[in-house]
Amino acid sequence: MKYFTIIISLLIVFVILIFFDNTVVFFFNILIIPFFYLTLFFWEYSIFDKKIDEDFKIRSHKKSFQYYDFIFAVCWTIFIFLGNSTIKYKALFFPILWAPLIVNLVISYLYKKRKPYTLFIKNFELIVINRWTHKRNISGLNKILFDRIYKQFELKFDKGHKIKIGLKEYKKEDINKLLEILIKTSNYSITIPNNYKELENNR
Repeated sequence: MKYFTIIISLLIVFVILIFFDNTVVFFFNILIIPFFYLTLFFWEYSIFDKKIDEDFKIRSHKKSFQYYDFIFAVCWTIFIFLGNSTIKYKALFFPILWAPLIVNLVISYLYKKRKPYTLFIKNFELIVINRWTHKRNISGLNKILFDRIYKQFELKFDKGHKIKIGLKEYKKEDINKLLEILIKTSNYSITIPNNYKELENNR
């Protein structure tokens, strides 16, 4: 939450200062950009230092590409480029808009090198960590879906939002062990999705 608060604060100051057209303010906005990048980076990097007591845990071997960050950056880049702002102010927005993607590329490289633990089970609790920490009671898991296009599982619970787990991020045997634990622990009669079974059989 602290990183999120810092990022929002930096963005608010950045946008407010855009309306003051003088050289001092312009250079102050330039100084905000590296702080924005550093905050994003350390927010993502904090995953590597998180310690969680667990009965089961698995490593991420890669970080999924964030398509919505790319779409967001492209759309806003086009909007600002076509706007009436001066070139120097347009140049300020571009590094801010593309920051999440650039930081994500750096973190993706670190994921491949360090392979952090990002998924845990402690008693009846499923814990998934990325920028945020998501916790769900496995006994309330009522449905497991599998998206063959995006290669990810979608877990639905009695309470809380659904959780998505990317198949490409983890080893096959780790995923299968996770599914076994989830099915065994849930209070519902859930099974492995048929389209995932078909995918496994065709490998």
